[in-house]
Amino acid sequence: MEATGYVEATPLDLAMSDAALRLVECLRSPVDAEILGPGIVREIVYRALCGPQGHLLLEMVGRHGHPWCQCRSNVASRSQTTS
Repeated sequence: MEATGYVEATPLDLAMSDAALRLVECLRSPVDAEILGPGIVREIVYRALCGPQGHLLLEMVGRHGHPWCQCRSNVASRSQTTS
């Protein structure tokens, strides 16, 4: 499936903003970064995929066989029902 559009900037919602802030704050401590960082990055990726342009992001990584594509149907259907 080829992308029919292009990815553009979208407003940062409160949940994504909160996750980004938590990531920056955890980077102050090497221990926090090692323990908390990967989970927060995973949350940010999840929120991006569930966002208004998630379907385009999924199409782009799908062309490269990335493991995130395994969640394509769940995330894509969720992002279409919340937009």
